[in-house]
Amino acid sequence: MRILKYAKDIVTGSTLVYVPTNFLNEYKTAEGWKDLDSKIIVKPDPIPPQPEWAKKTINAQIIHGSYGTIDILYSDNQPGKCWLLKASSDFTAVDLTFGKFTMNTSTGSQEMQIVGICDECFKDCKNLRGWIQFSPSVKEIRKDAFNGCSNIVSIEFKNPTTAFNQGIQDIYANAFKGTKVNSYIRTQKLPKSIKHIGNNAFENSFMETLDLSALDHVISINSNPFDPNNGFLANTKVSKILLRDQEMIDKYTSNAYWTFCKDLFAC
Repeated sequence: MRILKYAKDIVTGSTLVYVPTNFLNEYKTAEGWKDLDSKIIVKPDPIPPQPEWAKKTINAQIIHGSYGTIDILYSDNQPGKCWLLKASSDFTAVDLTFGKFTMNTSTGSQEMQIVGICDECFKDCKNLRGWIQFSPSVKEIRKDAFNGCSNIVSIEFKNPTTAFNQGIQDIYANAFKGTKVNSYIRTQKLPKSIKHIGNNAFENSFMETLDLSALDHVISINSNPFDPNNGFLANTKVSKILLRDQEMIDKYTSNAYWTFCKDLFAC
């Protein structure tokens, strides 16, 4: 991407400049733009649509759950992969540690790997409780996926293991809003694979420390993390954000949104 020239002829008055996430620092340091630092902010990345695959209803026990049923999405063009679409309200437990299960099909049994969790999949499942481990096969947790699951007390994301199990990359808006995440262990560690966190993703969680020490890049976010309306840490008591080293602290401090947390960074 080319940095546009003649900023003074484009930006006047209270105009804000939205730039792609990966080019924020380039614009902030480019000649003709660096004097406009406070006006340059990241343009939120577009949210890709969920896959339009075939739907099938399966028993919760198949994915190591307890009571209830869950709809999944699968495609003959993506053999062995599926998304969790929608759980029944009586769903009580889910074990995603291994991220796979065996499903009966018209041609026999097939091992399926869970690669994503759809919008509102477990929303308001009050009976879903305890601790959830996410396999590195799960790459996306879509908006409102666990919103309102008030008896979830802890979540853990496994680190990437292979080229096929790349780890969680996107956690979308409101994904864990209204849960009791971190009510026992007040530190939330995120794996090196995470790239994006959406608005209000961890709102009202019990998190006190956010551990990003495994990362060598800046996570894309869309607002001040503590913004009461949109921040992914809105209404939390986070007082420390752990980063890998001073170099990463400098990178996060120079980011338009993460700079609001500059007094919380440590390594």
